[in-house]
Amino acid sequence: MREMEGIAAGVVLVALAAWVFGSGIARAAGGLLAIIALVRIAAGHESPRMWMFLAVGAGLWLFGHWLWAAKHKLWRSRLALSIFSTPLLDRLAPIPTNRIRRQPRPGRRWVQPRSGTL
Repeated sequence: MREMEGIAAGVVLVALAAWVFGSGIARAAGGLLAIIALVRIAAGHESPRMWMFLAVGAGLWLFGHWLWAAKHKLWRSRLALSIFSTPLLDRLAPIPTNRIRRQPRPGRRWVQPRSGTL
């Protein structure tokens, strides 16, 4: 029983530390990992692992900005706002972005051709 309480306390402590320090650590680690991967790729040490490091670094950087936006209700950088304003990532953003959804034009609908015209 005491072992389960210790595990639960550890999980709560890790979750609290991730909430408090996670956004900064994720942004810094993700940015550093992405920069290292780009430098290695540019230097000619291109391998599938470097592309994976680049993807993981970019994802970690984006997660850090997502966590910051969820906590503080504002975007940490203009670049993060622009990235989360894209049509696909707009749905994942924890706060509103500056994306303007396109309204369908009135009167422009798909018209089926008549059966004898083609």
